[in-house]
Amino acid sequence: MNKTKLINLARAVATLEKALSTPVTEERDLAGIIKSFEYSYELAWTTLKATLEAQGQESQGPRDVIKRSWQIGLLKIATERVWLKMIEDRNLTVHTYDEIFAREMAKRIQEDYLPAFLALKEFLENLGA
Repeated sequence: MNKTKLINLARAVATLEKALSTPVTEERDLAGIIKSFEYSYELAWTTLKATLEAQGQESQGPRDVIKRSWQIGLLKIATERVWLKMIEDRNLTVHTYDEIFAREMAKRIQEDYLPAFLALKEFLENLGA
């Protein structure tokens, strides 16, 4: 597994965590949280894909990567449902934007997705990825 991917994932997750730790005072704050989520999501699934490939596992696309990662125990810490919902939400963030949706997304990112990213990052670091 490429250590650069894990380093970039750790940086993206730290940026997301920082964005979520400050109060939302303007619409751009919401946009920043969502953009940081999108970066973290992309790096999470591509890092998982690289980890799978290093173990001789073939996978195609985010959904397949998540399912295979779950099957072989790379995603023990978070639930598969959270990761599959994350895929749906990420697709929505790319194609939809309104303030109500953005606030709902920020809440899901805070409550569900950030903990999943943090758990994945910690697991991969401990795995020696």
